[in-house]
Amino acid sequence: MGKIALQLRATLENITNLRPLGEDFRWYLKMKCGNCGEISEKWQYIRLMDSVALKGGRGSASMVQKCKLCARENSIEILSGTIKPYNAEDNEKFKTIVEFECRGLEPVDFQPQAGFAAEGVESGTVFNDINLQEKVNATGNLLSRGRHLTQEWRRSNRHPQSNNRRD
Repeated sequence: MGKIALQLRATLENITNLRPLGEDFRWYLKMKCGNCGEISEKWQYIRLMDSVALKGGRGSASMVQKCKLCARENSIEILSGTIKPYNAEDNEKFKTIVEFECRGLEPVDFQPQAGFAAEGVESGTVFNDINLQEKVNATGNLLSRGRHLTQEWRRSNRHPQSNNRRD
């Protein structure tokens, strides 16, 4: 499946640097099995600090789970180097805030909850544990504390840069 990027578009008023806080931040996602297309009914979370071994010693992932419908083992990994803040200059534009390496599991919905932080544009005051939980409608538009958010999923064409260049 490859890499899938979560993009947000937001209306920020007097704040900047909206970002997930810490390795224990919970990314609440609904997942789709890449084999049979089954979509999870419940929200599942993955965290950067979690690491689950893959069968056969093939490494690890943030989440490994067996599909309830087809029994295939799938995994998803948060790519830590891709986590980016949403800033005031990004206002009203889609911006990738995180990418996931997907091996059989594809995120199809994101529910932002508690654990975000931001800063005042002029004051620099840090606001911790911002909750972005209220969902307005089924199209992914979110409204919470006066900030309007829209989400979008994009397949990422980015490949990890290699230091083994051949000229």
